[in-house]
Amino acid sequence: MPSNPPLPPGRYGLPLIGESLAFAKDPAQFLLERFQRYGPVFKTSVLAMKLICFIGRKGFAFFHDPGNVRRHGANPGSVIQSLGGPISSHFLDGSAHRRRKRLTLKTFWPNALAEYTPRMEAITRRHLARWDAKGEVSGVEAFHRLALAIGANLILGTPVSEDAEELYEPLTRAARLLAEPPINLPGTAYHAALQANRAVSARVRRAVDQYLPGDSNALVGWLFATRFGGTKLGVDEIHAEATDNFFTIFNGMGSALALATLGLSSHPEVVDRARSELLAGRAEYLDRAMHEARRYFPMFSIPGFGIMVADREFQGYHVPKGWHVTAAIHATHRDPSIFHDADAFDTERFCPGGEATPLNTYVAHAGGTPDEYAHHCSAEPFADAMLVLVMRTILRTHTWELPLQDLTLDPKIVPFPQPRDGLRIRFRRI
Repeated sequence: MPSNPPLPPGRYGLPLIGESLAFAKDPAQFLLERFQRYGPVFKTSVLAMKLICFIGRKGFAFFHDPGNVRRHGANPGSVIQSLGGPISSHFLDGSAHRRRKRLTLKTFWPNALAEYTPRMEAITRRHLARWDAKGEVSGVEAFHRLALAIGANLILGTPVSEDAEELYEPLTRAARLLAEPPINLPGTAYHAALQANRAVSARVRRAVDQYLPGDSNALVGWLFATRFGGTKLGVDEIHAEATDNFFTIFNGMGSALALATLGLSSHPEVVDRARSELLAGRAEYLDRAMHEARRYFPMFSIPGFGIMVADREFQGYHVPKGWHVTAAIHATHRDPSIFHDADAFDTERFCPGGEATPLNTYVAHAGGTPDEYAHHCSAEPFADAMLVLVMRTILRTHTWELPLQDLTLDPKIVPFPQPRDGLRIRFRRI
């Protein structure tokens, strides 16, 4: 490393609080604006830590290199609790992380997905009939309730005909952990969110402790059954991974379905082509549309935080040992050096050989290699399958319209911005 390279450009903000208020108000927009101002690497100070943020293919590769970054001890308690607790694979490093990933990846192999698919399809058809009968629904709420029913079946063993409605409010409240000031005192919003998080986690733990081979909670069954090199997951590890997946299905898939529906509503030509190809037995175009929705809209802002394990240089700047680092997902998705006309909704980006296909261009699931070596989301194949399955089920039998409403995204809705008026939808059978 050259002698005395400078720190990346940027600012630290106010004493003590840094730029935390602006970051908390709208994380995706905060990072995008600073990328546009400073370029693909910049410094800031948020959540009481000095932070360097990376954008783009090279930045994500740097962030995922274990020779640069460790995850243990890098994330605030709100993030840890929201992602399954301290022994979740998100917060492991080295051989412990590789072992866990080797085991959990099997939970989303094609033979596992094949077991999940008929359950998800039956639940989706049941919810779609309900939406049709109501005439108009809040899309944000409806898709989150659908995601809850799917997660409850696969993880808690709730029957396909039931919905685990009692968990909707706790899950919704628990999502506020990522938005509230971390003041854990009775009466505070953070305390209420933490209590809700613990209640949901305890419900998952009960399902794990009571699991017997052949029970209906298939995802938990796969976690128990998976083996690699003579090792298997312990009960505490299964609880951590199942809890992480339950929160992610509810928050991530519920939000992604709502945003994908919003995106498709603005592009009827995409809907028409997807439906036409589905009727011909092809889902590749719909899959591209679901990927483009996750690229286009701000969902996860960052893939968590890490800590530098050594002094490094990145694009001529000093990245000091001990500093916190992260990478910006939405800013990378709007990087004009990667995506032509990045502010447009364009499914062709995901054609074979398209601009979104090289590693670390489309990073909705954290980037990095989809293997045991990177902190890439193990459940990406499940997310791909669930989004296509739900939208395929809708498009084959229904169309929809959005009545006049405010469709601007509200960053105060956590953990992902959603339309301010809840995305009111009127479904109609074709």
